[in-house]
Amino acid sequence: MNRFLLDGRYGAVLRSFGMQPVEVLKKAGLPVNLFTQEHPVVTQDAYFRLMTAISDLMPDESVPIRMATMESIETFSPPIFAAYCSRNGLACLHRLARYKRLIGPLALEICEGGDAVDVRLTTEDGKTPLPTFVIETEMVFLVHLLRKAVKEGLTPLKATVETAIPGQAFASFLGIRPELGEVNGLTFSRSDLEKPFISENEAMWRYFEPEMNKRLSELTVDDSFSAQVRSALTEMLPAGEGTSQHVADRMGISTRTLQRRLKDEGTTFQKVLSGTREVLARHYLRHTDMTTQDIAFLLGYAEVNSFLRAFAIWTGETVRDFRKGDQHEHE
Repeated sequence: MNRFLLDGRYGAVLRSFGMQPVEVLKKAGLPVNLFTQEHPVVTQDAYFRLMTAISDLMPDESVPIRMATMESIETFSPPIFAAYCSRNGLACLHRLARYKRLIGPLALEICEGGDAVDVRLTTEDGKTPLPTFVIETEMVFLVHLLRKAVKEGLTPLKATVETAIPGQAFASFLGIRPELGEVNGLTFSRSDLEKPFISENEAMWRYFEPEMNKRLSELTVDDSFSAQVRSALTEMLPAGEGTSQHVADRMGISTRTLQRRLKDEGTTFQKVLSGTREVLARHYLRHTDMTTQDIAFLLGYAEVNSFLRAFAIWTGETVRDFRKGDQHEHE
């Protein structure tokens, strides 16, 4: 995978930590409007240049720690939230390792041996050196996520870095002093990783897994174009981005090309949008206790009544009757 979608919240995050996004982007040699683009995309090299620029311009050594532990960091992306919904730390790490490619140009390698579990941070090609800022934030993020999910302190048995992390904040957060070595990695006690997650949510995992697997397959398999559109819509609808223009921009094509390629597969954008909404609506109603209003919002409807009418057309029944019928089937 040569290009990665950059989370659009980076600009706001940088400002919250006292940095000017334009200044960071200029230093990284990236377009100054990158964060204002609807769906910013970067290469691996550009991503690491951005991280290095943030490191060079950050006001103090506490920024990587605070950035990696910011409020609601577990909801920053679907793969992260899916990992947070795991039954324990070991399952969490394996999910992150599997879906890390959907977040950025990084990879996690997990080695289980006896009472210890090693987690190595590297790049997909295993050769590109990682910027110090990336090493620090990724390790802090992993430890923070595990601690938050079990609601108690958790200290790695060992931390190894290829490049020394300046200052004391990193070691203080981990609770151990990192050692210089040939890899960037953390070692955890298996017993710590087997502690149950307070945040376990099997229903949310069942929702995320099929879509993330589909997105992974699309990295190496030439899936149908309509499937790619469905994948984009699944991610974009909760943000209120469900128009053909939104999807075309995400995919880097014109709306005319979008419509033409869908027509070649015997469908239209409106049909794909409607089908995606129906699948998601059925899932939300079966596997969550969200209100009808919340579901309508997540599906990109401005009015609840519009969703109710659409659902009746899809299923031939009301939302209330559908929920009642589904409950009876599981009794």
